[in-house]
Amino acid sequence: MSVARFGVSVSPTAGRFLTATQGFLEADEAGNCLLLSILDRLATVAVPPPHHLAAATTARGPSAVAIWRSQRAMVSRGPARALITLAEDLASRRLPTVGAVIPLPDGEAFLARLSAAAGLAPISRQHQRLHRIDRVTPPAHPAPGSLRLAHKADVPGLETWLDAFCLEARIERTPNHAATLVGLKKLFVWQTDRPVAIAAVVGGTRQSKRIGLVFTPVAERGHGYASTLVATLSARLLTKTRFATLVTDLDNPVSNRLYARLGYQPCGDIDSVTLQP
Repeated sequence: MSVARFGVSVSPTAGRFLTATQGFLEADEAGNCLLLSILDRLATVAVPPPHHLAAATTARGPSAVAIWRSQRAMVSRGPARALITLAEDLASRRLPTVGAVIPLPDGEAFLARLSAAAGLAPISRQHQRLHRIDRVTPPAHPAPGSLRLAHKADVPGLETWLDAFCLEARIERTPNHAATLVGLKKLFVWQTDRPVAIAAVVGGTRQSKRIGLVFTPVAERGHGYASTLVATLSARLLTKTRFATLVTDLDNPVSNRLYARLGYQPCGDIDSVTLQP
C-alpha cells in the first residue's frame, strides 16, 4: 500500500486530488459529503488555506482518504491498514492538529494511531449523525411564514444568532459568517412579520446540497418554524439536486426526531474529537 500526497496549498493540487479520489468518495456520496464539499472548496477558491491531502492506495485505487485543514484531520471510511497508514503519514508531517473528524467505527483505527504517533490525547468527543433525504414529508402542521434569502440588512442580527448557535452546538465560530453567507446567497430566513429562524446551504457534492446552521432563537421556539423552514428549503434543493444532507448532534434528540419526521434517514455516524498534546 502506498500514500499519494498532495501537500501544498494551491488549488490545482486540490483539484487533481479530487479528480483522483472522486470515484472512491462518490461510491458513498452521502457518507462522504463533508470530505467532498471540503475538497471542492479547496479546488475552487482562489487562495485556499494551508492543507494536506493524502490517499492510501492499492493497485485497485484509493482505499481511504485523509484531509488536514484548519489544524483538523478528517478521514473517510476504509480498511484499518489504510487508515493507520494515513495516520502515520499525517503524524510524519508534524502538522499542528487540535481535532479530528472520524467515521464510526472505521475511524477509530486512524484516531488511535494518530494519537500514538503524534503524541496527542483525545480530551472530548461530540457524537454526530449524517442524514440524507430524497423526498420531503411536509410537516403535519406547517408554521406560518415564508422562506426568503437573508440580505445585508439582516446581517447584524444574524451574526448574533450564529454566536448563540455555535455556543449551543459547541462548535468554533467563523468570523463574519453571516455576512459571508449572505454575500454567497446561501443563508435563508423563515419570515413571519419578522425573522424567526435561519438555515444555510453549507456545502455539497455533485449530486447533493448540505443544510446546516439551523437555528431558532429561544423566544421563537415551540412554533415549528425550524421544521417548516428545513422542509421548505429541502424541497427547494431537491428540485435541483438528487438528494440533500445534514448533520445532527446525537445529544440533541429533539432535532433528530424533527428531521426524521421530514424524511431524513441516517447514513453514517461520525465523531468530532478534540485533541491536545
